[in-house]
Amino acid sequence: MVAVVGRVSIRSRARAVPRAVYVVLAVALALRLAWVAYAAREPENFGDPFIYLNAARGIAAGHGYVLWFSTHATAFHPIGYPGWLAVIVWSATRVGLEGHVPVLVGIAQALLGTASVALLYVIAVRLFGHRVALIAAAITACFPNLVFYTALAYSETLYLFGILLAIWLVLRVDWRPAPSGRVIAAFGFVVGLSSLVRPFTLLSPLLLGVAMMREGSTRRDTARGVAVAMSLALLVLVPWTVRNAFTFHAFVPVSTNLGDTLCLDNSAGAYGGFRDLPLECSQPVTDAAGEPARNSHNLHYAVHWALHHPLDELRLVARRAYYGYRSDHDALTDLAGASGHFPPSGVRTPLSWLADVYYFIVGLLAIAAVPKFWREPRPLFVLLMAASLGAVPLYLYGLVRFHIPLLPFLGLGAAVTIDRLYESAKRRKSVI
Repeated sequence: MVAVVGRVSIRSRARAVPRAVYVVLAVALALRLAWVAYAAREPENFGDPFIYLNAARGIAAGHGYVLWFSTHATAFHPIGYPGWLAVIVWSATRVGLEGHVPVLVGIAQALLGTASVALLYVIAVRLFGHRVALIAAAITACFPNLVFYTALAYSETLYLFGILLAIWLVLRVDWRPAPSGRVIAAFGFVVGLSSLVRPFTLLSPLLLGVAMMREGSTRRDTARGVAVAMSLALLVLVPWTVRNAFTFHAFVPVSTNLGDTLCLDNSAGAYGGFRDLPLECSQPVTDAAGEPARNSHNLHYAVHWALHHPLDELRLVARRAYYGYRSDHDALTDLAGASGHFPPSGVRTPLSWLADVYYFIVGLLAIAAVPKFWREPRPLFVLLMAASLGAVPLYLYGLVRFHIPLLPFLGLGAAVTIDRLYESAKRRKSVI
């Protein structure tokens, strides 16, 4: 009897969703699937997609998570994304589709990307109502670079889904006096999972604590909420951390690439953008134990350099912002690879212009909405989450890919501004 009531309730809620929302979701899915059909292929050059796919194939074949050029165990990239890809590869192999892995990955990411649009809609409904939510969903559904990334084996699509899911889990309930322990625990669990994809969300419980204090939660309730969420997030990491401890005989909570990433632009010759690692950060890795040793060395070197070059660091922050936010068509560049033949220039050039113009217009509209987010606790939480994502290029290095998780939040901010402009125009018209 309970199951029947549950099914009716879900069906009723689905019917209550305006038809326009389903149209937006259909457009989001159609754009992504069409792009996957056109662009999904094996990576042409050595880079993260090549590494991810080869690591996933090794895991699916039972070889474990190993370096792409040897049999040594690795934790260079966080396990979340290659582990998720491994599920797709393993499933494809079982049904005789192992030769179509890039397309299958693209289809899975198209579904995740569409689900992210749906999550953004329900988040925005909770914050600002249906009209803003529909505009935000439409902007995100059609965001060119989000569509382009669907066909690439990069972790951003999965990572973004995890972020939006975590936010939705805490925004969908009442915060007075505080979210329930069950909701806080679910939030922390999803934060932990997303941190296994990329670790930059691990401090999200602290941001939730700030918003809870703004809502009026007591210090005790806030501290308990932050502690529960952080504990669950860290608990999710424990199995992987234990694996790394046995494998490397070292403490590696998530991955061993943070040292390389920080050292790249916190060392002599840094200019704010991507470059080859300097020699002082290129300690050779000859066996599995070399990974954590190199990571530790590079972390210490980067922090030491930054502390002893504060003026250079200030200059580099501005340059990282420039290189990290100057455009929004990098997925097309990655698809082109070393040959530059695909997509052909006649397709790539206009799409690049479209992506950049779309990005800058949405970004400017979103900036205008920041004061609106600052005023209330729940929008403040979303703003703080967006700011934490947007800050990543500023302390790593300027890479356009680092700002991709911020794009749906720009869509939400732009929707708030568009709605405000519409209301202002309507009031002026009524006065006339």
